[in-house]
Amino acid sequence: MDFYAKIKDKEGNPKKYLIEVKPHSQTLPPTQKNKKSKNLIYQQAEYVKNQAKWAAAVKFSEQRNMSFVLLTEKHLLI
Repeated sequence: MDFYAKIKDKEGNPKKYLIEVKPHSQTLPPTQKNKKSKNLIYQQAEYVKNQAKWAAAVKFSEQRNMSFVLLTEKHLLI
């Protein structure tokens, strides 16, 4: 995870977040549009690794009464 944040809601109750920041392209399954096979294999491996990592982060955060948030440049308006 990239960040841990503890933020109070409108009622003053603390909310805990685990935050991951990734490029939007890494949140989508790779496609083979004119990509070299070596690059495609790397992107597929990264995608599978990220999916497993995020599933574990969701489980971890739920067990600890937290929320997992995945942010991309689209969320950050970059």
